[in-house]
Amino acid sequence: MIVRLREELHKKEHTVKLLDEECKKDMVAKFGRMVDLDELCACIINLDILDALLLLESRRNKHYRERDKLARRIEETRWSLTDVTKVNSEYNTLLAILEERQRDVDYFLYKQNKSGVTQLVSTYHYF
Repeated sequence: MIVRLREELHKKEHTVKLLDEECKKDMVAKFGRMVDLDELCACIINLDILDALLLLESRRNKHYRERDKLARRIEETRWSLTDVTKVNSEYNTLLAILEERQRDVDYFLYKQNKSGVTQLVSTYHYF
C-alpha cells in the first residue's frame, strides 16, 4: 500500500510540474514575462481595499457636510432665538411701564372721584 501511495505521489508531483511549466509558458505568451500570481492577487485585494477606503472617505465627507449644515442651522436658530428673546424683553419692559401708568391713572381717577364726592357733600351741606 505504501508503494502505491508513493507512486501516486510521484505522479501528482509530475502533473504539478507539467502544469507549472504550462502556466509559465502561458504567462510568457500572454504577458511577455513571468508574473507572480501571489503579487497579482495581492494587487486585486488592494484594489478592493482601496475601493472600500474611497467609499468610506466619500461617506465621511457626506456626513461632514450634513453635520456642518446642521451646525449652521443650529447657529442660525440660536441667533433667531436671541433676537426673539430680546424683542420679548423689550415688550415686557413696555408692558411693565404701561401697567405702572395704568395704576397711576387709576389712582388719579380714584383721587378725583373721592375729592369730587367730598366737594359734593360739602356743597350739599351749605344749601
